[in-house]
Amino acid sequence: MNEALALAGEAGRRAAGWVPELAARQIEEGHCAVLERAADAIERTSGREIVPGGEGQLDDELRYALAAGLVTGNPYSGGLPVLGAGERVALAAVCAVVAAMPVTVLNDPVRELPVLCAVIDDALALAAWEPLLAGDTAGR
Repeated sequence: MNEALALAGEAGRRAAGWVPELAARQIEEGHCAVLERAADAIERTSGREIVPGGEGQLDDELRYALAAGLVTGNPYSGGLPVLGAGERVALAAVCAVVAAMPVTVLNDPVRELPVLCAVIDDALALAAWEPLLAGDTAGR
């Protein structure tokens, strides 16, 4: 069990480390704030929110920070966040998977958490392809 929890924490830290890169590109401060809250929620949810023997529930603050509205950004900012299509898909996938991690304690976290961590890594790999998909061969 401890190994699965450590794996989830590491995957969450990798994903949480990627999101500030997205936030740094934002012109609108509101979008930046939404992404920074998401990074914190990803790290918290994939780590200390997975409580063995717990109820598998996220509090409203974390659930909101990981919600699908994250890819549309702050509703009071003009336009959408500056994200490529692959980044939007990866961000939505990471947040959905991380939000599902705490509920694994009700089932079989030793079996489920490694699979969810692999999905996070796949999503991050997709996001890494974004510059090539956009024709930006110099990268970002």
